[in-house]
Amino acid sequence: MSDAIAPLPTTRIPSELMTRAYSRLRQIARGHVGHETVGHTLQPTALVHEALLRVLRSKGAQINTEDDLCGLLATIMRHILVDHARAKQSRKRREGAVAAKQELAAGPEHDQSERLLELHTMIEQLAKTQPNAARYIELYYFGGMDSQAIAKLCGISRRSVQLEIALARRTLLEQITLRTRNG
Repeated sequence: MSDAIAPLPTTRIPSELMTRAYSRLRQIARGHVGHETVGHTLQPTALVHEALLRVLRSKGAQINTEDDLCGLLATIMRHILVDHARAKQSRKRREGAVAAKQELAAGPEHDQSERLLELHTMIEQLAKTQPNAARYIELYYFGGMDSQAIAKLCGISRRSVQLEIALARRTLLEQITLRTRNG
């Protein structure tokens, strides 16, 4: 009997694929967290590295192309961003008035956590009735993929992706309008 511990199964990503995808992923991450306040705890590089670590720790993911990698990372980055936004909202609730004053001083454009959580909720709602459209929105917004890349990744026509995204946007805008009226 050996005392050696068997390595955990992991996903392998070819190094040339990682090299090509890395700058694209950082650009996407910068788009998500680059507009946050100075001192923001989640930086673009950290977001990409955390997402990549989660992919590498996953079991059996099939990654053959840059679009495969970016598609998987779109979902993972969404979850990381949502978890971060939830933690930030929880911190704000605990800290109360002090956090509210700091938030007002920084300006509303610097805190995207509420909008991110709303988008996440709306995508979850959309997924109940239009799962494909929800996935395409996720790939578009969180993965930085255009309709051609999404079509290639999902094995459908570009026009189908464009139509699904247009319908999904309309549905999301209707949800935003209802929330604005009721909220």
